[in-house]
Amino acid sequence: MNQKVIFIGGGAASLTSAVLLKKEEPSFDVIIVEKDKKLGKKLSATGGGKCNVAPLKDNPYVYNPAAIEMVESLFDEIPLHDYLNILESIGLDTKAIKDYGFYPIHESAPQVVKNLYHQINKLGIKVIYDEFVDYSEKDGRVLVELKEQFLEADKVVIATGGLNEDMRHIFESHGVITTKTYPGLCPIKVKEDVSNLFGCRFEAVITLLYKKNIVRQTYGEVQFKKDGLSGIPIFNLSSLISREENFKSGDYQISVGLPDNFEINILGKTIEEALFMLFKEEYVNYLIEKHKFNRKELIDLSLEKKLLSIIHNEPFTVDSLYEMKDAQVTIGGVSLGEIDQNFALNNNKNIYVVGEALDVDGICGGYNLRFAITSGFKVVFELLNN
Repeated sequence: MNQKVIFIGGGAASLTSAVLLKKEEPSFDVIIVEKDKKLGKKLSATGGGKCNVAPLKDNPYVYNPAAIEMVESLFDEIPLHDYLNILESIGLDTKAIKDYGFYPIHESAPQVVKNLYHQINKLGIKVIYDEFVDYSEKDGRVLVELKEQFLEADKVVIATGGLNEDMRHIFESHGVITTKTYPGLCPIKVKEDVSNLFGCRFEAVITLLYKKNIVRQTYGEVQFKKDGLSGIPIFNLSSLISREENFKSGDYQISVGLPDNFEINILGKTIEEALFMLFKEEYVNYLIEKHKFNRKELIDLSLEKKLLSIIHNEPFTVDSLYEMKDAQVTIGGVSLGEIDQNFALNNNKNIYVVGEALDVDGICGGYNLRFAITSGFKVVFELLNN
């Protein structure tokens, strides 16, 4: 069974799968190719630095519609319990944190990378720091062209993360169809001047509207940046916006406020008193300045109606999304119609594509890491059994 397997990319799917493959079959010659000078760069920052490896419960319906059926089938084959056991077998013991998901016991994403790197060295997995340029077939094997050298392999697993233009060109030059890529799970820039709110955060009902029609409503912590909004609910809404290919600045609004059933008596109080009962000082000052309120004005019935509307539904106009470098996940990638049930390319069964390189993306909460790593594990089992 002495086969040479090359993993292209040094991210979560590649590192975990390479370690699993070598542990299960030491005779395999396993190589990882990473263009940067450091492995697991994105993995070391995931989950707010704590590495949320999975949700508490799988839900295929939180992924993009085109991926639901495939994700459901994958998770049926490698259910959450088995997935966590496999992680434990490669030195990644986990624990459940209520309302959040499964994390490493030490809750440190950088430590996860260090542990995997230790396993790579211990198992004798070779790491080559070079840039992937292209692939071709040679006598039934795969010839991998790097920037500075050529390698031959029996199988190649492409786990490069979100497709950049170079990777898109490589795939398309071999007749592999890709979908357009966009930033997902990222902050959102707004037209309003929120620079004085930088660093302010609070729990709120957050509603996404498209041309004044409600698209999605959620609840969670909104965080303000110098030019926009951030936080997990905002990240999830950004992926919805990103899929609207032709959206223009001003098409979307994000409403932020307290729940409609939140009862408060503000009659007879000053505007300043009422707002300070509900929000942090930075946000109070923003609302007063934006709406040109007199801080000391007493609230009567007409003013109460206006103020309650602002308290429950303060609108922010979406200008644009942050750039791809600020995104936690890439929307789009290799079309799922281009791979078989084992993640092998239809036009070259010696090449597999896994993780974020595929047109699969989910919401925040460990869903994307769960898919990426599990797709790599699926390939490992295929390699071991054939």
